[in-house]
Amino acid sequence: MESLRITRTFCFAFSNVGEEYCVKKKDLVEVLTMHSFNFFPYFFCIYYFIISCLKDLESVKWSATMISLFVGFTAASLLSFSIIPFVLKLSGATLFNLSLLTSDIWAVVIRIFFYRQQVDRLSYLAFGLVDIGLIIYTVK
Repeated sequence: MESLRITRTFCFAFSNVGEEYCVKKKDLVEVLTMHSFNFFPYFFCIYYFIISCLKDLESVKWSATMISLFVGFTAASLLSFSIIPFVLKLSGATLFNLSLLTSDIWAVVIRIFFYRQQVDRLSYLAFGLVDIGLIIYTVK
């Protein structure tokens, strides 16, 4: 599972670098339009949803609270993907990716110290790599 998380993070970071290139070379409106009309992510999300979540979704007891949670998550995702181009234009993909990795590290720290759960060894390696990245970025 950890290797999938690392692969996902690498691919997301790579796409952020590409998006930063587009944001700095093109107009923000053009990049946001590209986000809106690019149907590949929608098909990927639907495919992922059908494969992994459909069985779990059938067991959900639907209520107003559950529906509002789904709507809130959708709104937060839309807001996040709409703000990312502005963040990339202002600060760059490096700072954005390091901040995302830092939030993952905080999740691991909370899991260890508050919930007293074990984490994989790769989490410690990732923590060290993020720290090295932050130091290099700060010194640069």
